[in-house]
This record gives sequence, C-alpha cells and structure tokens, in this order.
Amino acid sequence: MAACVRRPRQWRLPDGLLHRVPGLRGLGVPARCGTCRQRAVVGLRAGGGGHTGHQPGRRAGAGMGHVGPYQPRDPGRGRHRTSAGRRLRLGCAQGGTPCARWGARQRLVGGARAGGRGSGTGPAGGHVNTLHLLDRPDLGSTAWWQDVAAVGTPLRRGRTDGDVELAFLWRGTACAAVCIDVYSHTPHPVTQRTHLQRVGTTDVWLWRTALPADWRGSYFLLPLAPGQQAPDERAAVRRWWIDLMERQASADPLNPLPPHGTGWGVPLSPLLLAEAPVHDAWREAPDTDGVTAQRWRSDRLDTARDVWRLRTGPDDAAPALVLLLDGQYWARQMPIAGALRRLTAQGVLPPAVYVLVDAVNPALRGQELPCNEAFWLAVREELLPQVYPYAIDPRRTVVAGQSYGGLAALYAALRWPDCFGCALSQSGSFWWPEPDRSEGDGWLAQQVRAGLGGTARIRALLEVGCYETEMTGVNRAMAGALADAGHAVEYRQVRGGHDWICWRDGLLDGLARLLNDTTTQQELEP
Repeated sequence: MAACVRRPRQWRLPDGLLHRVPGLRGLGVPARCGTCRQRAVVGLRAGGGGHTGHQPGRRAGAGMGHVGPYQPRDPGRGRHRTSAGRRLRLGCAQGGTPCARWGARQRLVGGARAGGRGSGTGPAGGHVNTLHLLDRPDLGSTAWWQDVAAVGTPLRRGRTDGDVELAFLWRGTACAAVCIDVYSHTPHPVTQRTHLQRVGTTDVWLWRTALPADWRGSYFLLPLAPGQQAPDERAAVRRWWIDLMERQASADPLNPLPPHGTGWGVPLSPLLLAEAPVHDAWREAPDTDGVTAQRWRSDRLDTARDVWRLRTGPDDAAPALVLLLDGQYWARQMPIAGALRRLTAQGVLPPAVYVLVDAVNPALRGQELPCNEAFWLAVREELLPQVYPYAIDPRRTVVAGQSYGGLAALYAALRWPDCFGCALSQSGSFWWPEPDRSEGDGWLAQQVRAGLGGTARIRALLEVGCYETEMTGVNRAMAGALADAGHAVEYRQVRGGHDWICWRDGLLDGLARLLNDTTTQQELEP
C-alpha cells in the first residue's frame, strides 16, 4: 500500500475550496480548442510540465503534520479517551487497528478493495495493461485511436511497488498547449500548470504519472489555442485561468466512467483505480426520484435560492432531519437521492427529510458559510418551518458540509445545539480566517476552548483526506478541541483528497453513523 506524501502548498481560493474555482459549464461536453476543432482526449506525462506528489522516496508520513490514512469501515471502531477521560473515536480501515491513544501517530492501513469494473480495469477489479498501446508503431493513426477508445483512458499499467502508471491522452493538431488538473495531485494551476507534451508530429498529446492503486479523485483537461498564454502577474493568472475553465474545461471523452462536475458545473472525469473504495450505494445510476424543488426567498438574507427536499421511508413516523450544504451539487452534479433511498430501504439509514440548500454562487458561499450567524438564523427561522413540519429533535438533526460547508456545519451545531445536535464535516476549512494556517487551533477551535458550545453535548464526525496535507493539522486540532470540551467527536483520515468523489462516500457513511447513534444529548457541566 502506498503511503501518503507531502504535497506542495495548495493555494486556497476565496470559496474555501483548495483547488476549485467557479465555472458555469454543462457536464460531459468535450472542449473545442479555438482553431483546434477536433474532439479532445487527455493525458498525463511523468515529469515535464508538473511535479508529481507520489514519487519514490517521498512516502511514509512525509507530510506536514501527517498521520496515517484511515479507511472508513463498518461500525465498531476502537474508542479512545483523552487525558480528561472523554471519548474520541478514531476511524480505522478493515483489518487495521486503532492507535493506543489520541495524539499518537497512527500507522498506515490498507484501503478497501472496490469490486466491479472501474475505468480501465478488468472484470475482477485488477489492472489490465493498456499502456502497451504507447509502444505501437502506428501511434496516432485512426486504428490506434479506435483501440484507445475501446479500452478507455487513462491508459494504465500496474507497477511492482504497488502503484499504477497512468497515461492520459489528448487528440489535436492545432492546439498550442494542453493542461490537466488532477485534484490533490498536480500543483495548483495558478501557481504551476501541468502540461501535456505533443508526441512528435502526431496528433497525440501525452502526460504520464504514477498513483497509488487505491486512488480515487477527479481531473479535467484544458486545451489552449494559439495566443492563450498565461500573463505574468499572479492575480492576472488567476483571472485568466478562471476564464479558461469557464469556457474550455473538458471532461475526458474517452474515460468510460460518467463525468460529474464541481459545485459550479466545471466538467470533471472520475479516476477510480482498481483498489479505490466505492460505496455500494453509488454503483447504480443516480436519479432524482422523489426530490421536490422550491424557491426560498429569505427576508433576513435578502436573497433567493433553490432548495431541494427528499422524504425517505414511510410517512407514519416523524423522520430525522438532514441539511446538506452545497445542495446544488448533491441535487444536480452528483444526485444523491437514489443512494439515500436505497440505504433507507436496506435499513442502513433511518427515514429522514433531506434538505439540500443551494450555495447560489462562489461569492455568496464565501460570505454565508464561514461561521455566519445571520445565515443560520435565516435557516432556523425561515427555511425549516417551510420544509420540516415536525418538532425538531437535535439528536436526530444533522448538518453536513464539505470544505467551507464542513466549517459551517460544525459552527451551526456548536452555536445552536438545541436545533442542530449533529455535525458532519468533510475537509472542514478550520484554517479560517487565516489562509496560511495549516496547524493548530483556528478561529472556531479557539472559540470552543473559550466556551462556545459549552451548554450541550453535540455529536460530530470530522473527516479529512490524507492527501490534504494543508488541512489535516487544523482538522486534527479541531477534533482535539471538541474532545477536550466534552463533545462526542469522531475524527478520521481517509485515502483521498479535497474532492467530491471522495466526499460522496464519506457523506453516506457519516450520515449512517450519526443518524444511528443513540447517544443522548446532555448538558455539559460548567
């Protein structure tokens, strides 16, 4: 099993996501590069345009504040006590053993093997060697591209060290350059862009790298037309890149897995290698059956936004309540309704009302989600009476969010534990409001140590990806502050990065743990 390694510092954008910038694009639409009107197919190349974060010799806990990754598993993790005797749960992978105490360095554990067929994998989940296509003398011919399309991209081959060598391809002759962004792997394109290399005079563009066999994540491709070179000044580079993403970013048309998108619609291709964990609930085609949409106009916030509602289970009992932040993603880009219904029918999740709240746009998201009292007062006083006609039980009310949303979910539970008794934070932006903070207590952790949330005991699950080396330290510190304050907190690191493909599995697992935990909310001693 490959270990997690330190990544170069990632540049945080104002919306709280480490990598993402806004774009408004449809999904699965191949880009057409200016004068290059040919369909695009993308690629990865070893070395060359971009530094890879998984080179030999840079493994085994090299990350800043790194602790070993833990894979989610079934209930039954080890329980740990802090020096104050309070409980803190640490997640472990199947077959793994938890560390002896909170604060100790956890050992690396293996990831769960995903069954079924992934992009470019064999029926049994093993890697088929498709990289040999690069050795053919007819590389770039029509017959060669047809064979590439038949096996799917990225091309791949397993290595003796357990990693997988990958090659992504792009087809075109008039493009001036082609970039690729592999989330949590390539450097942020504003600071350093990763370029494919054209193979001689062919129409093949190529970039190669190696990733762990359990890698799961997303990537997109971006062709550049002649004259679309980056400006010199950094602020101008950011604007230039955002503009190109909005107009030209592309999912990989030869990747056989269905594309998805960012919260704002930038098209993405999933990359799920043979041992990548995939939640069974996502193996069926997504759907939106049972979802109703409505327009919420808030007087307090002076905004209007979409809200989606899903009721699962029978109607003969009061359901649990789940608020999903960044609801536009879970309603449109990665529809979650089918997965929730299936898990409810299987008894994994209890009957519930799910409320998916639109973030509207990146600028408003950056204002409302980072610990904004007015936003949550509007949710409590205006939205909930419209969508949840039952008495609220904080023990059965969960707020879930990712990045800024993870920060917001925990803030809501600490600030209003009588309403929001449970919080699920994935890759929470607990560095806020200090973009350069990667260790220690951020603002919210400091507030907890100063007494915020001290009137009632909440339940919180904090999850972060092991490749988010700028996020693990602050998430671990946040979990420690909660445990020291007497809250029931579970902290776990998973094999993954700052990526919706990783969050979707942890979201389902986390909801099952929080909604099925019978811990009673209690008042805390002063």
